[in-house]
Amino acid sequence: MSIPRQHLILFVVWALLAAGLAFAASSLAWGEVLAAAMRATPWLVGVAFLINFANAPLWGACWYCLMGGKLRWLKLTEVQSVVLTSVQAFSLLGGGAAAWVLATTRLGLSRSQALTLLMLDQLTTGLVKVILIAAALMIVPASPLLHVAGVAMLFGMGGFLVTLIVASNSRDRILHFAERFPWLHHVAEWTQHLATVRSFRYMSGAVIFMLIRRVVEGFAGWLVALACGIDVGPEFIALVIASLAIVTIIPSPPGNVGLYEVAVVAAYQWLGVAPEPALAAALLQHAVLLIPALVPGALIVLFVPGYARRDQR
Repeated sequence: MSIPRQHLILFVVWALLAAGLAFAASSLAWGEVLAAAMRATPWLVGVAFLINFANAPLWGACWYCLMGGKLRWLKLTEVQSVVLTSVQAFSLLGGGAAAWVLATTRLGLSRSQALTLLMLDQLTTGLVKVILIAAALMIVPASPLLHVAGVAMLFGMGGFLVTLIVASNSRDRILHFAERFPWLHHVAEWTQHLATVRSFRYMSGAVIFMLIRRVVEGFAGWLVALACGIDVGPEFIALVIASLAIVTIIPSPPGNVGLYEVAVVAAYQWLGVAPEPALAAALLQHAVLLIPALVPGALIVLFVPGYARRDQR
């Protein structure tokens, strides 16, 4: 049985990442890391933990806007909880596959509607990342890498947005050419679901909800920093969520393990925090993000009819 090339490349990338992280971790004083984590203020960590449960509802609200308000927010939040669990338990690719399946089975969308929703989701995510990186550059004198990433994403998302707007207005023209190229009928069917991209109300709503989602995650990280005795201001939130915006572009291992910590520690290091307390805070921050992302979706799969395998027999 041959292994697909893309899977092999991904495995090599993850192996190299693991080796690099292991080498970097070997130089740390893990006793100090553990001591810094144990000294964290419990109630601040608890508040950060609770705040992160807003992740799925906010993402569901984003999808509600992307669907033009045609689906129920609670249903979307249910689906997003399972998608979040898939992303964290497997990978971003696994989450994308889960989102595709759930959009067609649980939300009742056609394949072209599901494709449109996922594309608009990626567009919204990209636009929010551009906003976050731009905000970080205005607040904190950041590294050249952040500048390059911000410019690249700005042009990429700008081109993506223009392409979707043009496609949403080109259905009749595509149908004209479909007389000679029948496969264009599928493209025309897809474009009829792009009306949302022309709606300032719904697109701006989707961007706002996705932006709030990222800011809430950054605020939870700030609370964890305070819990660990690290004195950082609002600039920390801007720098961390901008760093995570860049890191999440990379195909990551399950749960973003390793990459998440690297992004957060790099932000701390840029602000002059010692590596041991920085890593302790990064590990706690990742933990209070992972558990709210994993547990609700897992419970839904286990107990909500239609998800568990036994309900599909």
